[in-house]
Formats: sequence, C-alpha cells, structure tokens
Amino acid sequence: SNLIHKYNLDGTLVEEFSIAGVSGLRDLAYDGQYFYGGAAATTIFQMDFTTKTLVSTITSPAATRSIAYDAAQDGFWVNNWDADLILVSRAGANIGTIAGPPSMYGSAYDSWTAGGPYLWVFSGTTGGAGCQVEQMSIATGALTGVSHSVSGDLGATIAGGLFTQPGIVSGFVTIGGLAQGDGASDQLFGYELAAGGGGGTSVDVMGYNIYRDGMLIDYVGADTTEYDDLY
Repeated sequence: SNLIHKYNLDGTLVEEFSIAGVSGLRDLAYDGQYFYGGAAATTIFQMDFTTKTLVSTITSPAATRSIAYDAAQDGFWVNNWDADLILVSRAGANIGTIAGPPSMYGSAYDSWTAGGPYLWVFSGTTGGAGCQVEQMSIATGALTGVSHSVSGDLGATIAGGLFTQPGIVSGFVTIGGLAQGDGASDQLFGYELAAGGGGGTSVDVMGYNIYRDGMLIDYVGADTTEYDDLY
C-alpha cells in the first residue's frame, strides 16, 4: 500500500496520506527532520511528513526492509530479513557491516541505554513462532541477550516496524512498533526503554522541531539558541 496513517496516542486516526513516488514502506527511521524507509528494495526514500513530499532518494548497496538512523555515524542501518546489516551513508556507500542478524522486520537505534549505542531488532518473522525485540551491540555486532517478547504481551503476532523516540511519555524514551497480526489484530505498542525526553539534550542532536498547540510549525538546526514566533 502507499498509505501512511497518523494516530493519536489513544488510537484515534488523525489522518491518512500518501507521498507521490513512495509505496510499500516496511519500516521507518527519523533523523529529527525527515523520515526514511524502503520497500525491501535498494531505494531509501527521504520523506517530509509535514509537506507530504518525497525530498530525495538514496541508492542503498543492500535491500532495505528494516532501517534505523545511527545519529553518531550519520548513516542508516538497513537489511532485509536475515541478510547482513549494512550501515549506509547519505551518499549510498557501505560504511559498516554487522553479519548474521536474526530474521527481522524492523530496527531502531538506542543511544540512551548504558553501555550503548545499541540497535534493537524486531525479530520473529515466521507465523506461529512469536516475535520479540532484541538488543544488539553496535560495537561488537552481537546480541546482548536482553530481549522482550512482544507476542507474549499482545498475542499471536509477528514482527513489523520498530522505533525509539524520547518524550512521547514525558521523562522517558519509548521503544515501540507495529506487531503484525498472526491470528491477532495488527497492534501498535510502546515500552519504556530508558529515562529521558525531558530537559537537557543529546550530544547527537541535529536540530529541534518547534510545535504550537501540538502542531509542528518549524524545524531549526542545533546551533539555534533563540526562536521568535509571532502568534
């Protein structure tokens, strides 16, 4: 499908829209300004969800199903099922590899958990086998053994897209995603990952979204120290 859906936290559908030139998105990544995703092929779409436009594309050296933005390296970890994870630069170069991940659908970057940074992978892509989020060390490329069963909480589901984001719940970082129905319904979920999202800033921050009454009105770079809004 080419439809993208936006929901409130209470599950109310806010809007659905499409972006010309984009279809079949599997997973999404966010760099603080734009969203990125692929359709299990070698094109990474760079999208502006505010203007609902395709900004640019990156030609990836690997098919892109799962995708996570690595803020420290300004690149994108991508893979398809159990293929090696490839770190793709904004120019489309392979600048890193993690070999032999489990079969996965989505992934997310974690710079908040002590000992990181980590990738979280949403594994469990076979019907009837359940699904889980698993922590992977970027430094070693190995799973750490830390995991949580999503299907154990939500019922018969398999892996879908995954994200991390601070501030959805004030003071905390959320790891969440879409569990695809495997007998149960498709379900959005979120777990507490770490403290954060309220006050202070990350050394990896690239910029800030400016909101008024819950609506995004602007994006400014990290070097901006003052912002004037006539309202």
